[in-house]
Amino acid sequence: MNQIRQKTDDILVTALVLSVFFGASISFGFRLAGIVVTLFRVAIPLLLCVFFFRAYRDKSLDFRSMEKSLIVLLALWFIYSIFLMAYRGMIADKDAIRELLQMTLQFFIVLCILIAVKTEGMEEKVFLICKISIIALTVLGMFEIVSGVHLPTSGYYNASVIANSSNGIPRVATGIFFNENDYCACLALFSPLFFPEVGKKLHVNTLRVLELSLMEFILLKDDAIICLFGIFVGLVLYSIVATVKYRWVIAGAVYAFVLEKLIMSFSLKRVAGKGLGSEVAEQFSGVSTQTGSAYVRMNTYITEFTHAISEGKGMGFGPYGVNKFLAPFNHSYVLNNPHSLWLELLANYGIVIFIFFVTICILSLGVLITCGDKNDRIRTVLIPMDIIFVIVGFASSNYIGIAYWWMLIALSVAYASKLLIGGAVKKTIKKRYIAATVVFLICLIGLAYALMTSGYIKYKFQEPLKPVFETKTEYKLSRITGKEVSRVEISLDGKRVKSFDVKGRKFAYDMELGKLKEGWHYYRYDYYDADGKESGHEGYLVNRFKDQTSILMPEEHVVNARYFNRSVNVSTQDFYFDKKKAESRYSATGAYWMPDEMTDKNVDQRVKLDKDGIPKILVGENEFDYDVDLVTSYALMWYTQSLENKNAAKEKFISCSKWLAKHQKSDGSIPMLLGRRYREETFNGGWVSAKVQGKALSVFSRAYEMTGDKLYLDAGNRALAYLQDKCLRTYDKDNDKPSELLEYLSKDGPFSYFEDVSGNEAHYRLDTQLYVLIGLYDWTQIESKDGSGGAAIESFDNEIKMLKKTLPLYDLNGYLTGDLMHLSDQHIVALDADDKFVKSIVMLRAVSQISGDEKIKAFYDRYSSFMSDDFYRQNKELLNR
Repeated sequence: MNQIRQKTDDILVTALVLSVFFGASISFGFRLAGIVVTLFRVAIPLLLCVFFFRAYRDKSLDFRSMEKSLIVLLALWFIYSIFLMAYRGMIADKDAIRELLQMTLQFFIVLCILIAVKTEGMEEKVFLICKISIIALTVLGMFEIVSGVHLPTSGYYNASVIANSSNGIPRVATGIFFNENDYCACLALFSPLFFPEVGKKLHVNTLRVLELSLMEFILLKDDAIICLFGIFVGLVLYSIVATVKYRWVIAGAVYAFVLEKLIMSFSLKRVAGKGLGSEVAEQFSGVSTQTGSAYVRMNTYITEFTHAISEGKGMGFGPYGVNKFLAPFNHSYVLNNPHSLWLELLANYGIVIFIFFVTICILSLGVLITCGDKNDRIRTVLIPMDIIFVIVGFASSNYIGIAYWWMLIALSVAYASKLLIGGAVKKTIKKRYIAATVVFLICLIGLAYALMTSGYIKYKFQEPLKPVFETKTEYKLSRITGKEVSRVEISLDGKRVKSFDVKGRKFAYDMELGKLKEGWHYYRYDYYDADGKESGHEGYLVNRFKDQTSILMPEEHVVNARYFNRSVNVSTQDFYFDKKKAESRYSATGAYWMPDEMTDKNVDQRVKLDKDGIPKILVGENEFDYDVDLVTSYALMWYTQSLENKNAAKEKFISCSKWLAKHQKSDGSIPMLLGRRYREETFNGGWVSAKVQGKALSVFSRAYEMTGDKLYLDAGNRALAYLQDKCLRTYDKDNDKPSELLEYLSKDGPFSYFEDVSGNEAHYRLDTQLYVLIGLYDWTQIESKDGSGGAAIESFDNEIKMLKKTLPLYDLNGYLTGDLMHLSDQHIVALDADDKFVKSIVMLRAVSQISGDEKIKAFYDRYSSFMSDDFYRQNKELLNR
């Protein structure tokens, strides 16, 4: 009977641990009453019922010592979460409900563990299943790195997302998780299970070291510096509590150091570098220059912590509340996720829950350290795991919703309770220790808030100057200066306009934009210390328009644009098959431009042709696949070559045209077969590119004119209908998200622009508009009995008007921005690669010709001068006088 009971216990614990590790990542399920039912959401409540039933039957459903405190916390946490949802008006918010549901399931996991480990030896069983799970995850990670293949749960599953990238598929590991951070945090947290054990056989410890070595390899590949640091601290503490001899500690440190250098020297890391130390130093050096991931992460911590106290009043924003709070911020400087369990806990659920939870964690760790035997394997593993947990809590983007670490909390509390009550004399934690811990945490929060709101921190982490779209006659610039700055001198176009002393490390100045003449101007702010020595400067270049609108572009961005311009290795002639015709007027039945890919000297390695001349793009290790964008580009290249009486090129053009018509859907769209990334957005296969729809019109118009085949006429009409109906996005200041940019663009009526159909935000890309305008023009020129071309004329004329509104907004006084998201959504300025920059100028020339518009011609003349005038290829002088 005891054997059957033991096997049942083993099965239940195994099911619980595997459900926590693997079930939580399997999102496949079905929807019931608005809730997605998954394996994890079904298994955990069922297992809790079984554990409760067995404990009740055996009269062992009693929680003692610290276990009671933990259960009280969970109950209070749940009730307070519901209160916050009602108080913050989130009672029907789907994201809040989803997090509350996930938290409830995680509370169930805690209860299951607390009940399970009441059976003697169950801690070892939990550890064993955890070890097996981690080994499986490590093997999976190594497979991902070697093969580039990922599970559907991974953010890299759609490998074609990075198609057209010269870097190829990223050789990183995500395991069963969505990203590297969550995966590496899991490996690091459970790494103490594999720390070598004193007295164990050599081959056992050798296998453990091998597992730890694979972990280090994976963590280096994934740039998981925080997790590596956590393992290092855990090893040091483990060596102390397990009384490992110093010679073995030194040998282990030397081995880890040599392994790291070996991995880095063979460039096995995703981002090549000089070493882990150099990587860390580089990241933290970026804090001073307001660049790099360390600066962004620390700025995120400061923002969410200070606002949780000041705006949230320490009560908490509610489940998933901090994510919603961070959403409106500029994500170039503040992340859209908390990226810290501890701050997520404080910001979402308030100071009381935070202190209650952390107090339990600290006290359970204290009991583990002060009680128990040095040879107690469970104790010596739980202590470093608890310390690593504190550190890796800063690694994941949303750690509070991950299930596996709750097992550690439950195990630590349960085992600490056993140590307190399991001896000859029962022990309790003295109230003064509890009070001291609570007071310490309150003081820590208070000191942290005082530090984070100090002038020094505000100065070090103030956001750099950002692009501004301003419709008013004045712009108020407010800055915090360094402690040494005592005076500011302001100059406009090289002439000093004001000088004043700085008080309290702050100053503000009203830039009088209304008095500026049309064109570019330079506001410069020079900082001086008390001795009159220069202490740096900042600057804004202002592009003033006729209609009293201004764009303020930080000096740093213009300097970067000049660097980009200086490195341009592509000329306008590179896009012409016959370079002698580079100055010819554009014709709807004439030559088109060469694909962007043809400017790449390694194009033969990135693009392969099938037997019909249809191109495929590199999407993996020696793996090629069709890409709709590339097919349209090559089709137009084959057409251009066919004009030279090349029959082979004509056949390839017809093959590509038929391929496009075949892959067109009945609604007229030609969905992208491959995914793609743009900025921080991911486009999965199936999205529709407005640029491709425009190029398809250029293909179908030429194919119809060449063959007279109605197949292409029908395909073009469908493509046009989809372009006009789905890709043309109309913005209205009364209905869309308000912004200065939208106010300007729609002041004379609704503003429309061609955008991709992808579900992502608007990009306002210049090359997209140009490709579409040229496609519309080509379709207006076809000769058909049903007058198909006439349907494109109105769209062409209207979008020419829209283009004239936006053309001046791409100007960087030396380069062109790829989109307008720095003005619409405060993203960083997009500086396209030189082939896209030059291609835009080439197409702008064509649009200026076919439209006959003098304003567009003037912009073409200015933007083309960026390539011909040496002034725009230097950055010592920023204004062309």
